[in-house]
Amino acid sequence: MSEPLYPAYLPTRSEGYVAPVPVPLFEADEPGLRADPAKGSLLGGATRVERITPRVGTEITGVQISELDTKGLDELALLAAERGVVVFRDQDFKDVGFDRQREIVRHYGPLHQHPTMGYPKGTGPEFHVVYADEKSGNLRKLLGPRTTYDLWHIDQTFTPNVPSTSFFWVLEIPSSGGGDTAFTSLTAAYEALSPTFRQTLSRLNLYHTSASEGEVKRVGQERALAEAINATHPLVIKHPVTVVHRLTMGDHKTHIATLSDGRKVAYAIYGVQDENAPTSFYFHGFPGSHHEGISTHASAIRHGLRVIAPSRPGYSDSTFQQNRRLLDYPKDILELADLLSIKRFTVLGVSGGGPYAIACLKEIPRERLIGICTMAGCMPVEFGTGGMLAMGRLMFIIAPYATTPLGWLVDKALGTTARDVDHPEKLENMMDKDMKARSPSDAQAWTENKDLRRALIDSTRNSMKQGGYATAWEANILGSDWGFKLDDVKVEKGEMILWHGDQDINVPLRVSERAVELLPQAELKVMKGESHLSLVGRVDEVIVALKGMLEK
Repeated sequence: MSEPLYPAYLPTRSEGYVAPVPVPLFEADEPGLRADPAKGSLLGGATRVERITPRVGTEITGVQISELDTKGLDELALLAAERGVVVFRDQDFKDVGFDRQREIVRHYGPLHQHPTMGYPKGTGPEFHVVYADEKSGNLRKLLGPRTTYDLWHIDQTFTPNVPSTSFFWVLEIPSSGGGDTAFTSLTAAYEALSPTFRQTLSRLNLYHTSASEGEVKRVGQERALAEAINATHPLVIKHPVTVVHRLTMGDHKTHIATLSDGRKVAYAIYGVQDENAPTSFYFHGFPGSHHEGISTHASAIRHGLRVIAPSRPGYSDSTFQQNRRLLDYPKDILELADLLSIKRFTVLGVSGGGPYAIACLKEIPRERLIGICTMAGCMPVEFGTGGMLAMGRLMFIIAPYATTPLGWLVDKALGTTARDVDHPEKLENMMDKDMKARSPSDAQAWTENKDLRRALIDSTRNSMKQGGYATAWEANILGSDWGFKLDDVKVEKGEMILWHGDQDINVPLRVSERAVELLPQAELKVMKGESHLSLVGRVDEVIVALKGMLEK
């Protein structure tokens, strides 16, 4: 038996390794969106550029990936998005060392970790080595006497984030030949379908698992699935860079819309992906970002609702808006709805998102905005701040008079931790301590609802992406006069439903009770025993109500 040419790349398991490695959901930028469409930095030094097939694959000769600058790497991401596969030959990539390989690939976002396979000694699960010789290797049992793996697949679909731009290279091929990899275009596959079939598929989501058929037979389906990495993904999405539909196994990507004044709005789409489906907007809490909207995803799929979750100005990748007030936001939402060709919609405002939902109900005509729901929604500060957590009450009081110093304090207390990419666990530990100090039902929801926990961590982390000033300014907005009186809002029966827990110490129930006194046509649903976070357990009822408004 011959020795491998590159023994340093042989897959190993580190001491104490226990599969599977946890793979949490994360958000990453798309470098292809930054790229120059002309691709001069990538292709300027090429001696040959050839399309392998009309629909997929481009081969480039005369370019070393390891020598590309950041512009060239961005342009490579764009070309990979456009052509699916980009092929380079005679690369020094395998010889530049693991650290340099990580440096290059990290340009494209957080390094994806394979949760179950081994990796070269001295590296980590971001390296995925497929190896088989005559007698051993991590594919030997699967391949049997063959040297080929003739199975169509997309890598790592059972993880919350499937790989984006992946670097795939061959170290050694069998002496008998082979080692080829076939690729296909899922964009072409989608475009070959009839319009009716496309619409049908756009409503579907697929459940993916790392549990193999053999593992299911060995220990049973229930145990195999419980021990596996599992994820659910939409079958059809718009590619975040090329904005074309494709069959895919990807998950919820951040989209960017450009408003008429040039500001960017970051948003995500949850629930069903059909553009013709009934649609609701999700307004996140304070502070927060569009990542929070994933808490509606499963319920929205069950009930056939599409959910658009935007980040407000200054949060995540949404452009900060100088001197904005509460009544500015309805204009943004109406313009975003127009850009997305949404004619009729409802709105869900959660906690600090509640005032924005009410502002939209006041400003947007009923032929567009049919109705709103709030969950533990904030109300005008003149209703009083008694019973609120001390930190929230203090921020609302201070912000109108000292916005800039408050922004500095928020960034120092929360922002630096949220942006610490080398120690992401610090934010989770900080939030864990805070949540467990709240009401028993909130602490229980935080501990037991893993999806809610991840949504809030991601939402908070991305709310601090641009610093703490957006949070301070929003505290200024929520702690000041709204620019209208609550009873100025015209509400007909069935157009406004407020959900509130009677144990809420973030936003006390009495503020919603005061709201329905001023708006007698609004409906208040008091959830016994529920508090601020635990109210999310009622999201199924809220989704049904939002869709019901649209069906009337």
